[in-house]
Amino acid sequence: MQGLPARAPRPGRGLGRNQSELGARGPALLGAEITISIKLTNVDGRRVTFEATVNDGADAVASGTHERFIVDVQKVRERLLKKKAQRG
Repeated sequence: MQGLPARAPRPGRGLGRNQSELGARGPALLGAEITISIKLTNVDGRRVTFEATVNDGADAVASGTHERFIVDVQKVRERLLKKKAQRG
């Protein structure tokens, strides 16, 4: 993905810990086809932020942001295994 740091997701990397905020902007009719658009808006070190919009073809029905952190999968796995061992 253009714009992402060198530690962006690839084998051994993943996206972890997220925060989402999505707000309704209006109703969609039952059975309406909706489109969800996601745009990468910011990269700050390991933090990536996306903007999301939901549209029913006539109007925006929801919008918000989604934030993720690029993580080293092996480090997360090791931390979880250590935690599991401590609990017995």
